[in-house]
Amino acid sequence: MPRSAPPTTTRPPRVFSGPRAHVKRYIDTHGDTCRVVSLTKLGGDVVICNRNDWASSGCPQALNNVLDRIADEGGRITDVTLTESGRWLVLYDRNAAQWFNIPYRMEQAIREYNRDNEVIYSATFNDAGDWIIITDKHYRSSAGFITDWLRGGERKYGELRSACICGGDAVAVFDRGFLFWGNVTDDLKKALRETDLDVRIIKLAGPAWFFADVYGSYQYNM
Repeated sequence: MPRSAPPTTTRPPRVFSGPRAHVKRYIDTHGDTCRVVSLTKLGGDVVICNRNDWASSGCPQALNNVLDRIADEGGRITDVTLTESGRWLVLYDRNAAQWFNIPYRMEQAIREYNRDNEVIYSATFNDAGDWIIITDKHYRSSAGFITDWLRGGERKYGELRSACICGGDAVAVFDRGFLFWGNVTDDLKKALRETDLDVRIIKLAGPAWFFADVYGSYQYNM
């Protein structure tokens, strides 16, 4: 008697080598469940939906492998940063992290927060070595002027929730407002001023941007 064929899976492909359109389709087909996105101008994109559904386009294979392993083990991916040169960082669960070629002082800070069992909400960096880490108790950056910028926003808008650095541009998200650095596009500033979402994550790459609340409701321009 012939053996039955193995069951087929209907899960959409996680990895695609083509343009950003793949990631956009993944976002649109998953509805209000997309929590995390990482964008670059030319170096690839990632989207995380639900607890551990993800898709990427044009990303380093090592990053795809890490996302696959975390998802298949049932981990909750909480943040992804990818730079134009192929450096990357993945935060998951409370304060676990995997990375490739992140700034040394940033690596040391993540190890410290992991050892102290602090929850890491947000971690972002660029190829120039600028970085910001935000936990449930502290935030830290690569330079005094960045920390001063964040402190000024905290005094004006309340607690710092997340940040994104991309090239020479940056956005910081606070309880009651936002701070911008560099050439952040006017349409992103307008969208943030007008949104009804309680924004807790934000990503940008040139004219492309994405922001979301903790539940997966989002707005984007890609």
